[in-house]
Amino acid sequence: MWEREFVEVCSVAVRQLGLVTGGQLKRLGTTAERAWVEAGLLAELDWSVFQIVGSPTGPMRAIPYAAWLALAPEQFAWERGRDMVISHGSAARLHGIGSASAPVVTITSTGQLPALRAIRVMAAELSADQRTEVDGIPVTTPVRTIHDLVADGIDHDELRDVIRDAVQRDLIDLLDLHLKIRTVAADRGIPADGPSFVASLVGDQDVDELSVRNQRALAELVLPSEVAALTEALRRTFQQVPTQAGSDILRDLAAEAIARTSAR
Repeated sequence: MWEREFVEVCSVAVRQLGLVTGGQLKRLGTTAERAWVEAGLLAELDWSVFQIVGSPTGPMRAIPYAAWLALAPEQFAWERGRDMVISHGSAARLHGIGSASAPVVTITSTGQLPALRAIRVMAAELSADQRTEVDGIPVTTPVRTIHDLVADGIDHDELRDVIRDAVQRDLIDLLDLHLKIRTVAADRGIPADGPSFVASLVGDQDVDELSVRNQRALAELVLPSEVAALTEALRRTFQQVPTQAGSDILRDLAAEAIARTSAR
């Protein structure tokens, strides 16, 4: 009987990165939880969250995902909405940006959640474009993650590492990041104007190693007057740019040209 039950447990766990909660086991009707733990078939990771034997999910992903499962233990992962996601330093680690330690797992939720050990729950509204997934784990986007870290008062050097990693891996658009965090950054003593923002948090970058969008972003932030002047020159050359899309294309071309010229 236990063999049949364990097969059913495995079919659930395989959809949850090899993890299953005590609440889910109860829903499955099993009474063999302790026996499986003692037999080494289940290993307890968190507050009544278990990992099945042979699961390939390593600790860096399993621990925050276990915390996420523990906050709604009766629900299977596929039954949950998108009202709670892993965030702040925990999300940064999952995105692979920066190397700041995350002693507790931080989860941002739009509703009330229970307080559990080693889990910090933050209340905030998250729009659809501020949520994403990493290997099936719900997290805040890189831009929202950086915004939250800044608001949380992250160390300046650690923030620089996070942003540099995100830029080099093309996980963010620098121009969009600057727009999204400049107000909260100013409140934390981080310069908000484009050139100072780049000098403080991005530093020297090999332009040729950046994505085209971030080459343009650097030019827009550091050399806005030059970009504007070249954009106007292009507009006069082409004479007619009837749509906003056409104007945006000219500005993109100007920014890219300025970025490449300044890198030489």
